[in-house]
Amino acid sequence: MKDIIERHISYSSENGFDEKTLESIGFSTIKSAIVERTRTLKGKALAELIAPVPDIDTARKRLKTTISAKNLINIHGRPSIDIPDGVEEAIKQSQLQGAILRASQIFDIGHVIKVSLKIKRTLSKYQKEFKPIWEIAEGIKETDELLNHINSILDERGEVRDDATENLKNIRADIRQLRERIYTKLEGYIKSRKFSDSITEEAVVIRNERYCIPVRAEDVSRVGGIVHARSSSGHTSFLEPYTVVDDNNRLSDLRSEEEAEIRRILEHATSIIGAKADELKENIDILSVLDLSFAIGELSLALPTTEPQLERSSPLTLIRALNPQLSVMAINDGNSVEESIIPIDVFLDRDRRVVVISGPNAGGKTVSLKTVGLICAMAYSGIPITAKEGTAIPYIDNILADIGEEESVEEALSSFTSHIIRLKEILFKASENSLVLLDELGRSTAPDYGSAIGVAVAEHILKTGAYCMITTHYDGVKSMAVTNLNMVNASVEFSPEDGRPTYRLIWGSYGSSHALETAYNAGLPDDIIRRAREYLGEEKIQLESIIDRYERQLVELGKMREKLDGERLILEENKRKHSEEIEAIRAEKKAIKRERDRLIRKGLDDFRRELRELLKRAREGGEREIIRALERVSTIEKECQEEITEDGLENIPDGLEIGAWVRLKDSDIITQIINVERRSKRATINLRGKKLEVNLSELTPVESIQEDREKAEATYDIRGDLENEIMVRGMTVEEATAFIDRHLQRAFLSGLDSITIIHGLGTGRLRDGIRSFLRNHPLVSSFRAGGEREGGDGVTIVMLSDKS
Repeated sequence: MKDIIERHISYSSENGFDEKTLESIGFSTIKSAIVERTRTLKGKALAELIAPVPDIDTARKRLKTTISAKNLINIHGRPSIDIPDGVEEAIKQSQLQGAILRASQIFDIGHVIKVSLKIKRTLSKYQKEFKPIWEIAEGIKETDELLNHINSILDERGEVRDDATENLKNIRADIRQLRERIYTKLEGYIKSRKFSDSITEEAVVIRNERYCIPVRAEDVSRVGGIVHARSSSGHTSFLEPYTVVDDNNRLSDLRSEEEAEIRRILEHATSIIGAKADELKENIDILSVLDLSFAIGELSLALPTTEPQLERSSPLTLIRALNPQLSVMAINDGNSVEESIIPIDVFLDRDRRVVVISGPNAGGKTVSLKTVGLICAMAYSGIPITAKEGTAIPYIDNILADIGEEESVEEALSSFTSHIIRLKEILFKASENSLVLLDELGRSTAPDYGSAIGVAVAEHILKTGAYCMITTHYDGVKSMAVTNLNMVNASVEFSPEDGRPTYRLIWGSYGSSHALETAYNAGLPDDIIRRAREYLGEEKIQLESIIDRYERQLVELGKMREKLDGERLILEENKRKHSEEIEAIRAEKKAIKRERDRLIRKGLDDFRRELRELLKRAREGGEREIIRALERVSTIEKECQEEITEDGLENIPDGLEIGAWVRLKDSDIITQIINVERRSKRATINLRGKKLEVNLSELTPVESIQEDREKAEATYDIRGDLENEIMVRGMTVEEATAFIDRHLQRAFLSGLDSITIIHGLGTGRLRDGIRSFLRNHPLVSSFRAGGEREGGDGVTIVMLSDKS
């Protein structure tokens, strides 16, 4: 059972992705959103355990499963999965020696069996369309016999049925009879004129499990009986008259017998459940995994998600990626994700695997890091990602992040010390398959030292071969990305119009911190801003100006690119529409062609019938002209046949056309074909004035029409003995109705008045399918369920149509 869950769920483990990183990038928000969408306790527990798995094949398989769940929900709605609380514990309890489950526990187990069977049968309809999700449901064990037993002892309210056993049926009948007798006697007291003044309320009450009547306290001795309780005022006594004492005693004995019999019934049911406990627990595991898959699918539908390409040596390519954590927060607030969040594009490969992101504070640098880290974590957890189609993620065995300030009061560590300790952990774990995210590298110390540490760390990461994203304000780290071919600069965009960040990520940009503009927007006094500019010096201001102009040019290029992308999308949409129109025209042409072929075939069938009559006349009269004409007509027929393309339709066998005389298989019946349905390969024949549909495979052309027609009018005998009782239990509805159809034909021709179909009770599906089939059958006059001695609802008695 553990194996079932582990095949589909990723767990946090020592060999898994870094826990600190997952927390810092917001993975818990995604898990919480999935937990909220699960519908079972175990599904919620599994959702809490989701974590990225460092195995690309496993991640691909889990992505296929959740995408399958997402698409299924989108088309057919979410299948219902309901597992009552405590049912798994009840199943475990059933395996203990001497255990007896309560009726409510057994009822809940029956409910789980129903849910398991329903979900399997529902998903089996879509096994080709949604194969990954079906492969999970396919493992559900079908425990129909156990369900039938539970249904035989418990009613729809979960209470033990009267007819659970013959003994219980008799006991409860005796209880009802005795209770009625007690009521009759006590009502006699209540309605009696003799005791009318003594009765305080016209009601039969139960006290100490004894039937009593309310009597004035001073009249107890007058009425006579045993007092079992008194009212709070003391004015009324609840009296068991002596005339019902024996009956109440007997009723008490019967209730004890009832409890003993129910205990025996529940004990027997518990033992049967215990024998199937492992299968039941396995089914619950599968239901829980399905519940989790549907929860992920439901979240994926709520967000603008897609399935990323996971390729071992692919570049890290994110297209129009939205931060998943912010996306979940947006839908929780009722906002549009795509209108609320600015997307980013990312491209890193083995030749250019480190990006240095700079730009203003609160401009989106840290969010960019979290976006990339969280999207990769989701992909390797089997969760569709918030990015556009074409996004590709290489093999990643770990994500290592140092994001935000970490100051440990307990360990008396400063922010800088905590930052360095975390860097040490990351550098120790980093490998060529890692994704490293470093926010404000070298922070919390003097700029010169911080920049030097940043450059040294970047050099080390380049040696490991890891993918890396660094945010910084240090010129030394940014300059390194300019001179090193394995690195690239990027910046978060800053709007020159209003002096505020736009949160867009601009690749190739050596970003300025725009510290003075940010300080001005935050309300720092003008004179302080002016003095700060003076302290910066003319050279620094000129450099900032150059960078600013460079950024403006990048912004313009970015706008041009967006415009071109928009035009490209329009062209692609037009291309798609034209392709659809072409396909529609092709489909219409095929439909016209099929209709033309159908009409030609019909004409050929009519022509063949007329041809036979002409041949007959020609042979009898010997007219050479007619024979020559017929030969010409035969040539025309061949030419027409050559023009017809089959389109998947098979020709009907020779001699089985409309109007042909045929013999019904396994009989001496000779009859005539009234109609032929080519697609279904079925024919309508005339049997004693009744139209009957049969498979073409059940018909054989006759050799001598005259001789066989005379025989057809003389005999309808069936070869062999024909039973008037048939067994279809264990068949599918389709198998059973086909078998019944053949038997009805032969029963009709044999002169039988009725037949008995034994299908059993089961779930009722086979019975209902058979009776639905019989309702419209031309040979059936009426049908009914079997009587008490005929097998009850487990059989159906069929009355055949009048053969006169």
